[in-house]
Amino acid sequence: MNKNLRKSNFEILRIIAMLMIVVHHITIHCFKVQLEDKSLYALGESFNQICFFKKLLLPQLFMATGKIGNIIFILITGYFLIDRKINITKQIKKIISQLVFVVPIVVVGSILYYRFHSRNFLGIINFDIFNFDYWFIGYYLGIIAIAYVFLNKYLNRLDKNEYLVFLAIMFSVISIAFLRNAISGISPNLLSLITGIFIYSLGGFIRLYNPFNNLRTIILFLAIFLSILGICINNYTNTVVNINEAIRNNAQGMYQSLNSYGEYSIFCLLIGVALFEIFRRIKMNNISFINYISSSTFMIYLIHDNAFVRNIWLEKNWIDICYYSFGKFIVWYLVWVCIIFASGILIYTLYCLLLKIMKFKALLKIIFNTINKESNRKYLNEGTST
Repeated sequence: MNKNLRKSNFEILRIIAMLMIVVHHITIHCFKVQLEDKSLYALGESFNQICFFKKLLLPQLFMATGKIGNIIFILITGYFLIDRKINITKQIKKIISQLVFVVPIVVVGSILYYRFHSRNFLGIINFDIFNFDYWFIGYYLGIIAIAYVFLNKYLNRLDKNEYLVFLAIMFSVISIAFLRNAISGISPNLLSLITGIFIYSLGGFIRLYNPFNNLRTIILFLAIFLSILGICINNYTNTVVNINEAIRNNAQGMYQSLNSYGEYSIFCLLIGVALFEIFRRIKMNNISFINYISSSTFMIYLIHDNAFVRNIWLEKNWIDICYYSFGKFIVWYLVWVCIIFASGILIYTLYCLLLKIMKFKALLKIIFNTINKESNRKYLNEGTST
């Protein structure tokens, strides 16, 4: 992306989106596992009571934040790339180079943690994570590649009404159960890709036609509030159903559970689009510090979304902390978010320094080669004249 286009309001939104993704990953890979998977951890017993726990509403909200973060990233991508010629080589180079840099760090880190912390540690990993982990990379590159090959050209040929029809069809495909299940039956990844194409196209539509221009900002905040309320109500009704079933069966307790959400969820889409539009309206100058942190968000994703970090998280009993000290539970979330962000920014800084060194060496090589050529040419000229 052109640095001149790096507006700090969007960069702050990227940072918030990554924060939401980290919080989601802690919840889905640790809290939810310990709460629901009794065969492995048996840590959720504190909550195994026939009642509704308000304390579980926050983790339930965190179950949706990662999907909201993904939506925001793709909206921003569609917004800035819809009317531009995409440099697909640059995109691939940027992503793969960071992946190549971070994989050895994660692998070696897991081995060192295993050897010097605990021989019972289950998070030791190998270089196969390059090919088999990090689903978002393939998801993102797939959307960019489709936009590069034909999507941008197709969308830019449509007038406003035709574009709206396209969005309506795509929204129907990902929202209506029969169509969504038919696609998911072929491949869940295909459903994710089609959802990503819809979100990218929606970001492009906002850029080209500014459809929310007359919508007051208070309405956007109301949409966020009502969507959060809807997520909480979903959790409540799901728990009530479980309570009624436990009572009918004369059970002594029941397993609590958290609902899962996808990018196609109406609540996630509403929150993602509303947040995007709110930040789009903020007028800010470029703030280099914010832009730099935003540039490191992909590295932050790479450094934490792997089995090594997840198994470190799983060493903590998140369930008892939440049950006995909700304030401490929130603090531990904040601590881990800070650790992940600090680690990602540090590793991104090392990555940037390495690139500068490599570029400097390449520049020196070009300079020395040029000097040698000039010296040889001058020597030959002097020899000829003699």
